[in-house]
Amino acid sequence: MELFFVGLVALVVGFFLGFKLIAKAAQPEIKEMEKTRAIDRGNYLFTLRRELANILIWRDSQRYVKLYQDLCTELNSLKSWRLEEINKRLAELSKKYPYYNDFDIIGKKEYVLYSDNWHNYEELEEGYRDIATFIALSLVTNTSWIDARYQIDFPFTDEFVPKKLEHLLEYVERIEDTKLIMRIDKAMDAYYTMRDNETGVLDNDFFAVKMLYRSRPDNLYGIHIKRTNEFAIFSIFEHEGRTSESRFRSDSTFEKEIYLHSNGSLLDELKRPL
Repeated sequence: MELFFVGLVALVVGFFLGFKLIAKAAQPEIKEMEKTRAIDRGNYLFTLRRELANILIWRDSQRYVKLYQDLCTELNSLKSWRLEEINKRLAELSKKYPYYNDFDIIGKKEYVLYSDNWHNYEELEEGYRDIATFIALSLVTNTSWIDARYQIDFPFTDEFVPKKLEHLLEYVERIEDTKLIMRIDKAMDAYYTMRDNETGVLDNDFFAVKMLYRSRPDNLYGIHIKRTNEFAIFSIFEHEGRTSESRFRSDSTFEKEIYLHSNGSLLDELKRPL
């Protein structure tokens, strides 16, 4: 009987030692699996953030720039936070978004246009901010996310901000230029069909367009887009059967001329016939 108990104890001890050795051997694989899971989650949240950013930047590009700059400041300050504060904020977000899918505040069918029954800007902005904050906190306190930090797209930290912000500002300028080009073309279409035949001026609730007389070979038109209170100049030059058009951002005096650079793909999409 005594030998039985000795053998049983030896078997139990051997089982736990073997289990411990197996668990220890499996730790690198488990760690790698957790890292891969963090990368997948980070990529999913990046996709959601990208969807929100596309709408935010189109609706109000300058407001999006400010949001991005504010987030860079806020999220880079996390390095000075106490760990207890970070964990508390992460717990609050985890309660607000119990599942990763809850970060998808758009929640539309794949074929439903984003503009259909849409959230207001504040709701979209809040969702974008929460996603970015959740990732930033996870990269500070979650071991799996820390291990995966170089595989997770997160451009709000110091090392990425200057280059990202430079590209963002350039891109926003192209978007704003493209929108203004579209408004200029609409104003000129209205001018050609609705201008006063005697004065050669168009002045309605939407546009004011008049010819500018200057010592130049091109014909110039000063445009006031009333809804957005923007001023622009449209230039058309005809030579040897060829026509060249240019568009400029201006001011109320029409003395300033800043050449507009369009985003070609975006402009083509906006001009696509319905």
